[in-house]
Amino acid sequence: MNLTALNEFLNHPLVKIQGLDLSVALLLRVAALFVIVLFMSRAIRTITYKALARFPHVDNSTANSVSTLVYYMILALGVTWALGTLGLDSTSLAVFTGALGLGVGLGFQDMAKNFISGIIMLISKTIKPGDIISLDDLTGRVEMVGMYSSQMKTVHDATVIIPNSEILNNKFINWTHDRSIRMLEIPIGVHYDSDLDVVQKILHDAAAVVDHILSEPGPRVLLDTYGDSSVNFTVRVWTDEVMYYRRVISAYNLEVWRRFKDQKVSIPYPQQDVYIKEMPRV
Repeated sequence: MNLTALNEFLNHPLVKIQGLDLSVALLLRVAALFVIVLFMSRAIRTITYKALARFPHVDNSTANSVSTLVYYMILALGVTWALGTLGLDSTSLAVFTGALGLGVGLGFQDMAKNFISGIIMLISKTIKPGDIISLDDLTGRVEMVGMYSSQMKTVHDATVIIPNSEILNNKFINWTHDRSIRMLEIPIGVHYDSDLDVVQKILHDAAAVVDHILSEPGPRVLLDTYGDSSVNFTVRVWTDEVMYYRRVISAYNLEVWRRFKDQKVSIPYPQQDVYIKEMPRV
């Protein structure tokens, strides 16, 4: 194949849409310009992040949010410029975008929702890297907030990818939004023969020696209910171990167990008494 034939092949229109001739050469030029725009956008994002990170009053999450917004703005402007250099007028571009939209369909709608949700999250700082959140039955630390999805590491050391629209459209708890502490409610049951004043003192004092239980706010010991076989207390404590709080509960329960044994406080177990009204004749 000589150069003339190759040139004819590359510039031969594959399809014509409203006066726009799509050829192999045009598609290659578009692809090359998109690669250049993508490379430049990423480079500018890196430069922006490093520049903002130099300021002591700008934290990493803010620098990441601003640099990511700059990245997508430059990318959008670059794509528009790239298409403009190819001689695409606004009418042709609208037709091309409409045809692409028909092909992408509902998938594009989901991408658009996630993209807009990502922008809202980055600007409002609903969640940010380092936050500990609970969504549905998952609890974990946010590792990355992207424009389409966010990533968190759960207490089971599993990485979970969550579409941004699911975060904004559902209720979730941000345990570290304004402060990094969490209240725990720990149920404790004791025998009806127990000295309740002694029990309350044990439950209160045990909290003072367990790591990661805060002294302020201090522990609260509440007599909750009179159960079938036990007097039930609820102990409220606050901890700075927000994510792995079950370790704190375990350590507290062990400390209470040791103190109960020292003070001869018994923990009841369910039992049933059977009364026989009349013995059967043998």
